Amino acid sequence: MKIITNSNCNNSPKNKFIETYSINLLTKNLTELQLNSTSHISIVLPDGKEIKNLADLEQWSMEAETVTSITSVSHGKQAFFLALLTNKNQENYFTIYYEFETFKAKKIEKIILFEGHMLNRIS
Repeated sequence: MKIITNSNCNNSPKNKFIETYSINLLTKNLTELQLNSTSHISIVLPDGKEIKNLADLEQWSMEAETVTSITSVSHGKQAFFLALLTNKNQENYFTIYYEFETFKAKKIEKIILFEGHMLNRIS
């Protein structure tokens, strides 16, 4: 999987953190994820199934040749990451919603993953 980052995140450390965390989530880099997640993390997968352990991410698979980061935004205890997934000439949007444990953005405690097909994409 090729990942194309967004250079616009560099002006906000919190937004850059969200992009980096998202890349670690997509690549299932458990070591880095554990450093920045609460021990009681909740992850809702695109099919609606909820898991309570980072190691259970193995239950989730996503097919993409390329992941292009569009934006990472954070405000208070909430944040999101929006990307464009490309696989065999098909494009889908992929969004990750986050909730931090505190307003100081120390650790992620909730994640909701969304994937949607693109209809009538505007070029």
